[in-house]
Amino acid sequence: MDAPLPYPRRRPSQPLSIENCFAADDSGNPYLRRQRLFAPNGDVLVSRSRKGAASPFNVTSTLLPSQAAAGRPYREITAVRKSLREEQPENFLFSGHGGLMLPRSVRENEARWAAVREWYNAAYRLYETQTDANFALSVFLHGISYLGPLRSLPLRTYRMSAEPPSEVGVAGESAPELLFRERGLESKDEVDSWLNRLGYGRLEFEAIGSEYFQAKLHTPSGLKVNLADTGVGLSQVIPLLTQGVVAPAGATIISQQPEIHLNPAQQSILADFLINRSKSGVRTVVETHSEHLLMRVRRRIAEGELSAEDVNVYFVESKDGQTSLRKIVVGEYGEVDRNEWPNGFFEDQLQEAFSLAAAQAIKGGMQ
Repeated sequence: MDAPLPYPRRRPSQPLSIENCFAADDSGNPYLRRQRLFAPNGDVLVSRSRKGAASPFNVTSTLLPSQAAAGRPYREITAVRKSLREEQPENFLFSGHGGLMLPRSVRENEARWAAVREWYNAAYRLYETQTDANFALSVFLHGISYLGPLRSLPLRTYRMSAEPPSEVGVAGESAPELLFRERGLESKDEVDSWLNRLGYGRLEFEAIGSEYFQAKLHTPSGLKVNLADTGVGLSQVIPLLTQGVVAPAGATIISQQPEIHLNPAQQSILADFLINRSKSGVRTVVETHSEHLLMRVRRRIAEGELSAEDVNVYFVESKDGQTSLRKIVVGEYGEVDRNEWPNGFFEDQLQEAFSLAAAQAIKGGMQ
């Protein structure tokens, strides 16, 4: 996992990115094998690595002086280095406080304290760096939302939750309440705009007392229909539109099969929505089976509305019990090298068209 670290305001000493490398023990349990913090210029600020789950970490950092440069007494410095090595991460985050564990006998002895002050100050800078990285990484991770492949079917009447939801939820169950609370605001209007482009119309809400509400669709023909009486495609796309609109810049949306129950034209429009979100600073990761979605992305690249550098396409394949990722490079004109294109990837429809044409030719020749 290699993630950029977002800061409201960056100091020059703050790490720019963090790299976590995980491995599995003999029982298949994951553990953190290596973590590296990188400076803005690409240099490694802090590196922690180990050989196994039960092994101590080897800690190196450009922030720490060498033991020889720190002066005497070596015994205290060695003890603190040992504390750094033995610190275990909480999940995959280190506190960095191990370097601050100088014995009181050193801190209260002026001569001994003077001898290790340079090393202690450096260890404190390492602690600050690790704390900055932990905070920024926590912000990054809390900005990730996941939407599963099957979203909740709409209810005829919704009950307000005690606490306002901050996202739509894994199954999109909180999308109607989010929009109900946002009615009259720009985010609700933006969702309606995309629903109109998809051909559905706009959403309207009716409060029932102080705890309940109903969601209704106002169709282009003027009908008002309870959301529970509409098609499945609408209920599947509303959560993605909602999460995409309410997500702040810097957030990440992960969605499986965003195109489910949408017709080909709507799938292409959905691709435009995802492109729109990316231009607003929202990163989107989608697992899709839609050739129409990918084709629209390639078209927008060719038209210059989207940079090929902002798009990564991976083909996931399973072979001999192992799953692998293959990167498919999309060029600046939206082109893809046919030699890199996986066999069978979005080729079913083309093959069906060839078979249909052949059958039509044979049948026509028989008449």
